[in-house]
Amino acid sequence: MIPVRTVKFECLRCGRCCVQTRRELHGLVFGIQLWPEEKKLLTCIAKEKGIKITVKPQFASRSKSDITLWQLANEPCPFYDETTRSCTIYPYRPLACRAYPVCATGNLDKYCEWTKRHEHLIPFKLEGPEPVWNAIIIARRTLLEQTRPSRWVFDLRTEKWHKVSDVIKEMVVIKL
Repeated sequence: MIPVRTVKFECLRCGRCCVQTRRELHGLVFGIQLWPEEKKLLTCIAKEKGIKITVKPQFASRSKSDITLWQLANEPCPFYDETTRSCTIYPYRPLACRAYPVCATGNLDKYCEWTKRHEHLIPFKLEGPEPVWNAIIIARRTLLEQTRPSRWVFDLRTEKWHKVSDVIKEMVVIKL
């Protein structure tokens, strides 16, 4: 049995996660996941700073108008400052950004430079409360949302809604 190491995530400030914000999963393209409270907050901050953001639905339950999760469709992230290589709203960044490099799927983002540099250590456990606990929160919230009937998912590539059951052909079980 391979021993599981504890590794501390330290952002390399490469900016890749902020510049390449869209990810493909099950043939669909998604942006940065936003909870309704985060959508409201980011919309207010953007308006205050004079920044144009595009927020699209991500998931809906019973009907397409019953939106449960949103997504920031901009790429790169409009809150990323390329000169300083930093987030201009760091204290207010979305939960998805706080959990990074852990994605909503529970996997490490394969595009992250830090993840690439530490692949040889896998399997490992991330040290520190922020990435680990926020990832657990994301997983739990997402699982709760997925229990609703007639789920819909919005694809940023095609700008169309799809039935989740038509897109996801296999069940993914996350143990919390």
